[in-house]
Amino acid sequence: MALRIPSGGGYGTDVLALDDSDADVTITQTNVSNIETIYVDTAPGTGNPIDVSYFGASNFRMKNASEATTITVANEGTFEIENGAASTADITILCATAGTSDTLSLIVGDDLGNNLALTGWEDVTISTEAEAITIGGTVTQTHSASVEKLTILGEEDLTITGAVRVDWVDASGFAGALVLTSGMVMQAWVKGGPGEDKLRGSADADILQGGGGDDTLRGDGGGDKFQFEATAAENGHDAIEDFTTADTLDFEPGYGPGMNTLKGTSADDSTGDQTPTSGDIWILVDADGSTDTAGEVADLFGGGGRPFAVGVADMELVLIIQDTQTDGSSIIWYIENDASATVTAEECATVATLAGFHGTITDENIKN
Repeated sequence: MALRIPSGGGYGTDVLALDDSDADVTITQTNVSNIETIYVDTAPGTGNPIDVSYFGASNFRMKNASEATTITVANEGTFEIENGAASTADITILCATAGTSDTLSLIVGDDLGNNLALTGWEDVTISTEAEAITIGGTVTQTHSASVEKLTILGEEDLTITGAVRVDWVDASGFAGALVLTSGMVMQAWVKGGPGEDKLRGSADADILQGGGGDDTLRGDGGGDKFQFEATAAENGHDAIEDFTTADTLDFEPGYGPGMNTLKGTSADDSTGDQTPTSGDIWILVDADGSTDTAGEVADLFGGGGRPFAVGVADMELVLIIQDTQTDGSSIIWYIENDASATVTAEECATVATLAGFHGTITDENIKN
């Protein structure tokens, strides 16, 4: 065994180094304790799992493995995968004793081609460090009795090419862009952060919330829910690639309870002089694509035969322009009026485009 420290650890930051000659290292190694960091230099590979949970360490570092590797670690700690062999071998990180609040912080220092199996953990955090990272394989987080949460943190972009199996992905605190190329394996809630995320659901009914930034969202079938922030600045301009009449739009995460009531439907060329109030959701039918700029949206307000009467001061309104042309795309606008009742182009901003959707949006498509 390649020990860099005396048995017993003692004071200071102690490191226990293991390589592929230490394949028999298990919890029976009772002569080593008080270790802060365990470093696996060369994983022993298939058929030789490593169990380092006994040693009491809270930090683990391992070079990327050239063979399938299984390592059991303590119920709480930090696991760092360093640049090693360019590999597509599976890496399994087992929780020593699955409980109800087991947490794993996984730091990825370089691109990985591996499939990651994170078994027995309720909460896993994947962090990027100094550069954009791609995980080329799948990420599977499983716990037999609990909801699994995967949190993404760091400053640099993260792309997960393979499918992701977890109940909840939370990248709201992630500064980079999260890209889920293959999407989710099963029903999930996926929340992005301030970057330009590309989020993809499963074949089941998912919840997708882009957060800030100009995000690309794809539900992938199943009757999905798309959630929005309170202001256009907080939300960005999202592109929803596959919206259908089976999906719903949810404005409550940003605006709060009671925001998801559809006030009415009109046409952009009507003379209805409808009276808008703050908190309304309106649908305007645009049959010829004539209402697609902020100035044209502002011109819908003001009375005198327009669809809407003069606005009200400090009005916050959701306006869905439903483009019914065969090559049209419907657009969601936020109207954020200031102390003046007059709606200006500067107070109209897009928060989402329902790309290629030219069908009918009804109250059934607004989350109640």
